[in-house]
Amino acid sequence: MFNQWLKHRYGAPACIILAATLWGLDSLVRYPTSLSFPLTTLVFLEHLIGVVLLAPFFWKSRATLPRIEPKHWTAFIIVAAFGAIVGNLANTRSIQILGPSTATLFLLLQPVGVLLLASLFLKERSSGRFFPVAVWVILNSLLIAFPDFNFGFSSGEIDYSPGIFFGLIASTAWAVSTVTQKWLLKTFSPVQSVFFRFLFATLFLGVVGEVKGELEFAQLSEHSDILPRLFFLSTVIGVFPYWLYNVGLKRLPASLVTLIEAWYPIMGIFVPMIVSGTPLAGLQIFGGVTLIVSLALLVQFESPEKEAR
Repeated sequence: MFNQWLKHRYGAPACIILAATLWGLDSLVRYPTSLSFPLTTLVFLEHLIGVVLLAPFFWKSRATLPRIEPKHWTAFIIVAAFGAIVGNLANTRSIQILGPSTATLFLLLQPVGVLLLASLFLKERSSGRFFPVAVWVILNSLLIAFPDFNFGFSSGEIDYSPGIFFGLIASTAWAVSTVTQKWLLKTFSPVQSVFFRFLFATLFLGVVGEVKGELEFAQLSEHSDILPRLFFLSTVIGVFPYWLYNVGLKRLPASLVTLIEAWYPIMGIFVPMIVSGTPLAGLQIFGGVTLIVSLALLVQFESPEKEAR
């Protein structure tokens, strides 16, 4: 039934949107948790729990696992290093310095990197109508995130340059990871791809964290709410949406996926506002409606039927 639904024109895009919606819950949990828990340990445990949860599904898929060549191992390492480690650590650090809303600005730059890399390395070609609508999607996203055009850099007493630097690093790392992941999905299933991503990230973080002395587990027993938060980050924001994302990415061009994925930083803005009871500005509502229309047009122009099932 799920596979039949995926064959619908909007099936794969819906997977990306649902994944992005779940990622939008991230700032509600990650930001307060990162302020009271060591960053490297937090990301390491997220991925370790993910490996444990994914292991049974990976084992079940072993009969369909293709021969893994050196180029595949290299790609898996790139995805884990850039997507899971560099991207997550840099984004979390950017959020700590700039705050969740301002850090969102740099996530909205990710599509630019993906479009360039997908064109160069995946040889993706889009219709003439794609790029005008793509620009409109990015501008709409900026309008929703910053309706008053205040990007949060007005204070002269705080040096925001480290937060800006980490934000740019995160968006670049995730762009590299997205394009590499798309290439891997031409050979591997979404479950296999996500499992190796989490596995290599866990190994890297474990080794680096141990060498640098950044793995600290004492607070697990000191704070009773840490474990539920870790489980939430690993499942609701980790394994499940990453699997959904890979299901969609396998069937859609990376250049289209990265624009649909703009829903993630937008949800990162909307969710905290809704939770706190902050009313949406008129421009944000306008931007949200036109963003949905723009994404629907993009899906119409770049039909998933072009991709292998």
